[in-house]
Amino acid sequence: MHISSVVSSWNADDELSTFCVGAILILNRRKIIKETNSIDDLIKMFNDKILKINVRKCISTAIKLRKKYLYKVRPLILS
Repeated sequence: MHISSVVSSWNADDELSTFCVGAILILNRRKIIKETNSIDDLIKMFNDKILKINVRKCISTAIKLRKKYLYKVRPLILS
């Protein structure tokens, strides 16, 4: 399966939600690094709603991440 077929099979909503999760991780990385020892601890933080989520900042960071990703992937799709 080529990258272009994978990228084209996503719709925009799925894509943005993926980047929102990435943005939440980036925005809370100091707390995550300090307080977790395993992936189980990270999942517990999400379930207990310990992480701070500023929606505006999260969406704007997710859009920036998406732009960076598409900028890097676009040459691979065109070739």
